[in-house]
Amino acid sequence: MYMYTEERTLLTLVSRLAPHIGRSEATISNWCTSHGRLFERLRSGKGMNVRTYRDVLKWFSENWPEDLEWPEGDGIEARPAPTVSQENSAERKSA
Repeated sequence: MYMYTEERTLLTLVSRLAPHIGRSEATISNWCTSHGRLFERLRSGKGMNVRTYRDVLKWFSENWPEDLEWPEGDGIEARPAPTVSQENSAERKSA
């Protein structure tokens, strides 16, 4: 089955993050979308809208552990740069 870059990106991210933090993909789906079936749906060939993709990719970027390398290659989208609000949030936490 052909998988678009967006689906491949999110499935790669969740498959790396879940075992690293010891949580299920359904739990991570709940955290980033408020429902636990996003990754299951993507694996079964169902899609998502652009807003969902952007929101979930942003969630991964904001919550990615520092001790886990962001996957690269094989059509995986690069990690988004922090937004201004993310940078300000990080500065406030360190102050």
